[in-house]
Amino acid sequence: MTTLTGKTDSLGFQAQRATLFNGLFWIVIAYLSVYKLWMVSAMPFFIPMFSPEDGTWFFKKALSISTGEWFGTEYGPHTLIKLPMYPLYLAGIAELGIHPKLANDLLYIGSSLIFVLSIRNVLYSRLTIIFAFVIVLFNPLTLSDYWI
Repeated sequence: MTTLTGKTDSLGFQAQRATLFNGLFWIVIAYLSVYKLWMVSAMPFFIPMFSPEDGTWFFKKALSISTGEWFGTEYGPHTLIKLPMYPLYLAGIAELGIHPKLANDLLYIGSSLIFVLSIRNVLYSRLTIIFAFVIVLFNPLTLSDYWI
């Protein structure tokens, strides 16, 4: 049987259907991701002020990293209190001009997609992959105000 590309294929319509379903699969994944971004776009982004060693320290450290002062302006008991990966992440997204809330949401969507695609051999069908992606992506915790 001749396919859309003009080549004869022993699978016939199954090859065309698989290609169409593959494109439809990625369209559904993209639509769900955009819908998730739209849902959380109105949620506020705040720095927890109840613990300066956690919330504000990360942003102060990111500011000092972006200005070239890796240890901050003064060396004290709070200088090396946490590992620098999150401040490096914050400094990187600030350099790119991306809001931290949007960057965190994009990172979560990407992580959800990587997780679901990594277990695709267990799920067997693309419909169950999409269902698992919906469950992970629309986790109720990510829809609360405390999700940063």
